This record gives sequence, structure tokens and C-alpha cells, in this order.
Amino acid sequence: MKLPGLGFTPWVSGRPSREVQEVPVPPLLRVRLLRKGIQYTPLLKSGQSVGVGEPLAHAVVDGGTIALPSPVPGRVLDANPENSYLSLEADSDGSAAGVFEPLKSQYATPDQTRNILARGGMWPAFWSSATRGMPVIDGSEIPKTVIVNFVIAEPFHARGRVVLTHSWENMIEGIRFLPRLMDDYGKVEVIVTAVRDPVALKMYRELSGFAWVRIHPVPLRYPVEDPRILLKALRKNGSIPGSDTVVWAIDAQGIVQLGDLLSKGSPPARRLVTLGGPGAKDPKHYSVCIGTPLKEFAVTAAPPEKQAVLNSGLLKGEPVDLTEAAVQYDDDGYFFLPEVVNRQVISFLRPGFNRTSAFPAFAGPAIHHADSHITVSLRGEVRPCISCGMCEKVCPVRIMPQVIHRYIYRDMPEEAVKAGLEICIDCNLCTFVCPSKIELQRQFVEAREQIITERLEAVSEA
Repeated sequence: MKLPGLGFTPWVSGRPSREVQEVPVPPLLRVRLLRKGIQYTPLLKSGQSVGVGEPLAHAVVDGGTIALPSPVPGRVLDANPENSYLSLEADSDGSAAGVFEPLKSQYATPDQTRNILARGGMWPAFWSSATRGMPVIDGSEIPKTVIVNFVIAEPFHARGRVVLTHSWENMIEGIRFLPRLMDDYGKVEVIVTAVRDPVALKMYRELSGFAWVRIHPVPLRYPVEDPRILLKALRKNGSIPGSDTVVWAIDAQGIVQLGDLLSKGSPPARRLVTLGGPGAKDPKHYSVCIGTPLKEFAVTAAPPEKQAVLNSGLLKGEPVDLTEAAVQYDDDGYFFLPEVVNRQVISFLRPGFNRTSAFPAFAGPAIHHADSHITVSLRGEVRPCISCGMCEKVCPVRIMPQVIHRYIYRDMPEEAVKAGLEICIDCNLCTFVCPSKIELQRQFVEAREQIITERLEAVSEA
């Protein structure tokens, strides 16, 4: 399947191995009460006990209520609604009470399926084309197609192949349940990489009996994992007819946890996360209990001195404090980016065998060498736009970021919208390749927020 835009995947060192290391459950977990922009309210008081799968907090959303289930049995230590985290003391000898009753995919009703997904903390794992976010729960929104994506190109997240190898049966069960959520004669579009990959071949064999499943190989090029990119590509090749067809999307870990929850009654308790990047001492995958502080396992694998830690990948990751952060329900990777220690002398005379760039400036790509010299340094100061066109060249949705930037700079928001400001998917590639070091993506986010605020004010005054 061809992607609609170009995109670009930085080739950097620190790629995690396929090895998965199991991290023991620590005595104290920290569960964040903010998930994908939704604020949850604690349901328990300090000192109360909780079983696996019992709700720690809940949130009222469009169409119903979703819960934040406990990943382990334990005792709540701090349930102040004003805090951003809820502390949970894990009980290794605790009962497994609270686990949901398993369903059979061929007999489960849509209402049963939606109810358990909402109570089991899995509803936010879906993305909807109708809401451009989490789907409506009450059944008023029924997708014709569900995209199941096993491809992530941004460095570095939990790799789809590792997720599948680690939890193959749960993945199959998760796909079996998707028709309970779809419209009659709906289709499941499975996204994989190379057709000849052993994992992809196994998937072709095991899913061949599912007439409602279609498999699509895609190039490993960022941001292929964005559901909007996949949706556009599937519509272009005719797999999804009509521009108004409701489509949902879910990723590899989401479909695995969905299968585990519905077929076995086990709520999401662990996440497969990576520690990768040039600053990672031992890049690998870890199976970690939700709520586990990073300092419990990441400090030895990637010493925090003189480097930044990004929650997620290189391009869209946000800085976190390694001593304060904890693994949450949707985390799947931490990127370690070194600080500048020693500057290269007369670097302009070096061929750059350990460097790569979107520009043909280094010898690294010619010898297929990953960039081991990438750091937090901007490598220069912010300068005015030089109209080089690199941002437009890599943009996956084919807008012209340099033109939008000029409209924003001149305080012309309406023209910026006409130029595609609201089409931007915030992949951050334009910022990454910009030789002038302009924070284009941040400018676009702030401009959109300002436009929304102004529109709301105009409606309230009308």
C-alpha cells in the first residue's frame, strides 16, 4: 500500500534488541489521573484496598463513563483529586478479585463488549475518524472499518514484531472480537511491514480464514503509524469507500490488551516499553507493570546524567524527569538523548560517517551507518526561514509549512488555515529537518489553539 505523502525516518543509534526483560512489580506504583487529555476522578479514599481490575478512578465522557482499573491488588495511599497521580501500594499476596468475566467472541453482544472495554480501561485505546479522538461509547457511533496497525517507524517505540511474538494468542483473540464493535459486513484492515517478514507470513496464514480481515504491507517510513495517514492511504486504494465512512484504529499493544481483557477477563496490567536512543546503555524491551516508576529499572539501563529523557520517540517525545516519571497505560517507549559533552573540532572537514541528515551533508547514509552523534544540541541558533523547502519535502500531508509559518508570523490566521494549518497532523518532521531551527510544529499548535479560542469567543458573543 502506497502512502499519500513522503515522510522521513531518522536513522539513529540505540535501536532496542528483540529481547524482552520482565521487570518485577515494585512495592509502590504511581498511576496518572490524566490520560489522553481526559482527567479522571479518584473513586477510592486513602487507605482503601483495591483488587485487580477494580476502578481506581473514572471519567464521564461523551456517551458514558470510562474507568481507570487497578493493575494490581493493593492499597491506595494518596487519593487527593487535586493531585495528578494516585499512589498505590502493591500487595504481592493480594487476591485477584475484580477480574472481569471472560467472553466468547462468537456469542458476545456489542453492548457487553463496549461495557467491558469501558470498565476495563481499554476504550481510550481506540481512535475514531468521526471524533478525531476517542469514539463515543453508547453505541451511536459504529465503525464500518477498524484499522489494526502493527507498524511504528518513529525511533524508538515497542516494535510491533516484538509485541506479536510476546503475545500472539491475545492478538488473534482481539481481532476476533472486533466484529462485535463494527457494522454488518465491516472490514478489519491489518497494517504490517514487509510481506515476506516471518511474523507477517504467520499472520497471513492464521488470519486467512477470516473473510473480513485484509492485510496491507506498508513502507517503514514515519509517520505511517498515524491513523490519519493510514486512513487516507486506505481510501485512496479503494479499501475504504466514501469520505464519510466511520473508521476506528487501534495499535499493536491495544489489540493485544483488548484480546486479553475480553477473552480472559484480565484488565491491562503491564506495558511493553523500550529504552532506546544514543544515550541508552543497554537498549532493549521491558515488560513493566503500569505505574512502575522509571527509576526502578531505567537508571541502570540508561544513566540519567548529562542526557534528556523523552516519553515516546525522538520526534514527538516530551521531556520527563527520570526520577519522577512512571509507566502509564499508553506508554510504549523512552528515548534517551545525550547532552553535548565534547564539541567536534573542525567538524566541517569531517565526512560524517557517524552522522545522518535529511540533507545530503554526511557520509553516514552512504555506508548505511546510524547516527550515533545526535544530541540535545540545536547545532546553531534560531534563524529566519530561508525558504529551502525541506519542510515541504518531508511533510506527509503535503502542506507547505514554510508558507503557514509566514502567515502566522504576520498574524494572518485565516490565510494560515487556508494554507492547511488545520490539516497538520503534528508529526514534528518540519521542525526536525528545519536548518533554521524554527519550532514550526509548536507554532502551529499555538496558532490552532488561538483560532479555536477566538471562534468560541465569537460564538458566545453572538
